[in-house]
Amino acid sequence: MPLKKPELPPGPMTDLNNALHALHRKAGEPSLPRMSALWREGYPDTYATDRSKSGVAAMFSRPDLPNGEALMDLVALLMTNFMGADEMAVKRQQERFRGLRENAASHRDTHPASDLVAVFQEMAARYTKLAETVQYAELIAVSSHVPQRRREAFEFATKHATSLLGAEDPVMQRLMERADQVSAQDWTP
Repeated sequence: MPLKKPELPPGPMTDLNNALHALHRKAGEPSLPRMSALWREGYPDTYATDRSKSGVAAMFSRPDLPNGEALMDLVALLMTNFMGADEMAVKRQQERFRGLRENAASHRDTHPASDLVAVFQEMAARYTKLAETVQYAELIAVSSHVPQRRREAFEFATKHATSLLGAEDPVMQRLMERADQVSAQDWTP
């Protein structure tokens, strides 16, 4: 029985998905439970969600890029168990699918993100930078014996955080409390 196909725009991702569905047809359209059972038999000591019935279905029906290792295993499973292919034929098909997947991956990365995604990515980058700044200040606080250096590290982190979060943010309040602890004369790491 044919498996569900995702809605994809024309391009490398569609080419990869179409090739996988064509291979499934050539293999006699085995059922999801049968493919999953055979896949798990081939790897009895390993649990992977890719090998579950829903994981196999996702490789055919989801619009995202399939896991490369799982894709190669699925190609081998279809060719070996359902088509009786020899090792060389399996390797050729795996190379073909590897190329299709790499092309889809590189094409996916070249599409510009929407304005909304770009804003969130920029915010994430700023928060990551802020986390690194605070982590560095914490490191200075526990490793430096020079009070001025500890204070300066937290002053810099606080200034950076204030510009990003605003003075009223609850996280900002916690950072200011921590900076006060570090600045206190009797504070010791």
